[in-house]
Amino acid sequence: MAKQPETLPRTSGELAPIVAIGGLLTVKQLAEWYRPILAKDKTSGLPCNKRFLAPPQRGLGRLDEMREEASERLYKLYDRLDQRKMFIVGHSLGGLMASVAALETPEIIAGVVSLGGVHEGYNKETPATLALRYSLGNPAEAKHLWHESDFMMEHKEKMASSWSADIPFHVIATPLDYLVVPPQGFGVSLAHGEPDKKIVVLPVPGAETITRRGFGLGEDVGMLRSWYPTEHVNLPRNPDIAAYIDTSRHELAGLGSSVLTATRQDAGLSLAA
Repeated sequence: MAKQPETLPRTSGELAPIVAIGGLLTVKQLAEWYRPILAKDKTSGLPCNKRFLAPPQRGLGRLDEMREEASERLYKLYDRLDQRKMFIVGHSLGGLMASVAALETPEIIAGVVSLGGVHEGYNKETPATLALRYSLGNPAEAKHLWHESDFMMEHKEKMASSWSADIPFHVIATPLDYLVVPPQGFGVSLAHGEPDKKIVVLPVPGAETITRRGFGLGEDVGMLRSWYPTEHVNLPRNPDIAAYIDTSRHELAGLGSSVLTATRQDAGLSLAA
């Protein structure tokens, strides 16, 4: 583990660099898949592919090792970014890794956005999750992502007791998720309450009422209308999601509503409460 910095000032108006953590089966060569999000950052000083982390390809049986390695790699990236706190976007298993990093190294994290992240664990098997288990070659060890596993229970307890109120946590889910049962992450408790934002990406604009009723969502859940593909794998490539992430980053830096409005208009974004 890299040496922790003595001071970590974050002044108003300073945009946090965007860093993406990919899902289970991604490799570093898939950084291009996350470009719509990473390319929103014009001030980090590092190209998109240098701000993308793929989870270690070790299988689900070694989540503890993956967690440790992810934190070490984030610290190295933090040093390359001149010790600026990072705005982490985690996709699928990367969402879990991002929340783990925020718990273990909060001093280098400015905010976390989870895209279809595994934060509550699987509570039922689907053909897709079964196929994923066996494709890893060690299906018995996939039990660590079961919602009542020791790993998941411990992680949820840590989020409920130790999550820093200084780190906003946004959860984005899609009804068209065939890998992570939606709305994954909406039920997570943080030390200061619930996730700061809970967003559902609507595959068909105008389906707010049906979506709320179908998934039992309260009025605290926002609806992000988008004409672009919204299924699990395509979440990082959705330009409306990328625009939402960028506006959230600007809001965190206190850069005002003018940037927010311009970004949403550019992407044709409409966020319904």
